[in-house]
Amino acid sequence: MRPLFLATTALAAMALSAPASAQTASASGPVRLGLGGYFNFYGVAGWQDDGPGHPGENRHNFDLKREGEIFFTGQAKLDNGLVVGVDVQLEAESCADQIDESYIWFQSRWGRLNLGAENSAAYLLAVGPPVVDASFDGQDPLFILYNRGATNGDPRIGSAGFASTVDFWVPLTSGDSEKITWLSPRLAGLRLGVSFTPDNSEEGTQGGQVQSKGGSFAGMPPDDTETQWSNLVAVGLEYDEKLGPFDVLAGASWEIGFLEGDETQTVGGFTSRYKDRNAWSVGATLGYGGFELGAGYFVDDNGIDCTFVGEACSGSGTQRSWGLGFGYAIGPWSVGVSYLHSVRNRDPVGRAERLERYIAGIRYALGRGVELRGSVQYYDYKAALSALDTENDNHGTFVVLGTALTF
Repeated sequence: MRPLFLATTALAAMALSAPASAQTASASGPVRLGLGGYFNFYGVAGWQDDGPGHPGENRHNFDLKREGEIFFTGQAKLDNGLVVGVDVQLEAESCADQIDESYIWFQSRWGRLNLGAENSAAYLLAVGPPVVDASFDGQDPLFILYNRGATNGDPRIGSAGFASTVDFWVPLTSGDSEKITWLSPRLAGLRLGVSFTPDNSEEGTQGGQVQSKGGSFAGMPPDDTETQWSNLVAVGLEYDEKLGPFDVLAGASWEIGFLEGDETQTVGGFTSRYKDRNAWSVGATLGYGGFELGAGYFVDDNGIDCTFVGEACSGSGTQRSWGLGFGYAIGPWSVGVSYLHSVRNRDPVGRAERLERYIAGIRYALGRGVELRGSVQYYDYKAALSALDTENDNHGTFVVLGTALTF
């Protein structure tokens, strides 16, 4: 099946990080590296709540956004039939996580084995609805256009944990931490994946879902870090098959992390009771001719059982998100619409954090690997505060024009 629109950012990541074609053996080893990657560039005009104290106050109405990575990839087939490869992804700008995914892999009739810093099977095999532009409405978007106040993120999660945000809705607890992942060969359209991450601490990075703990470069990592989840297990199941005139893509993913340290912690002024962290998602798309329609659902409890208010322990950290997408493609043209509804229970008193996102857009393929993209986007964001305190809420409308290159 070849989706008309990128079904999920996870699938896009798999496509972008696919290994280069087999390379001729070098004098010192079986694998020679080739180059690949992507670069996205957009002009964004936006209008959002800009009254005194609101998130849009003193913010520009126009900005340029860009993001790219360079992939160093290679593979070789050994005499015994085993295919070996490497994938190292370099950020195309200076950032805390300068090297993104970095791993080696082995593939044969028994499937594929990834070893290193790569997303889990729950992420790689997750399926969401069709998207207009995965840079903005994928399950793991590259850009967040609207501004948020001081309630962005969850103060109950310490630096070791990193709660999922209301915009992201794919299992991502282990992020790019070092792990072992097995992906089965596809059989009757089905593919199974399993991952194990011993410690939620990617080497050499301080950003994203994980933090640096030394690891390979500083002995063995600690196993009592407050509000961190380790010994993570992830499972993904994907179905990709053509049934008569229909293209069917469906997936289910689950990831669990086991809590380190004490159950009760005080973080950011909140005393909370933590637990093992569970995140899961399901999704499906149906294609017919040039049309594609799909939906997805996601839950992440963020490992927060409840938060104390006096002697009572109430609330949780659970996020529930669902989305829809529709697309139509004819020749080099593609059009589509998408919708996301996401709610995150953050504050034990008051209301939950909420986001509704609407995107309509168009794409034109100038040639292989070169697209022009345009979209109109609307965001309705409500912060996790008292229902009477709307200062940190935001409503934003954005017009986006840009280009995306893959190479």
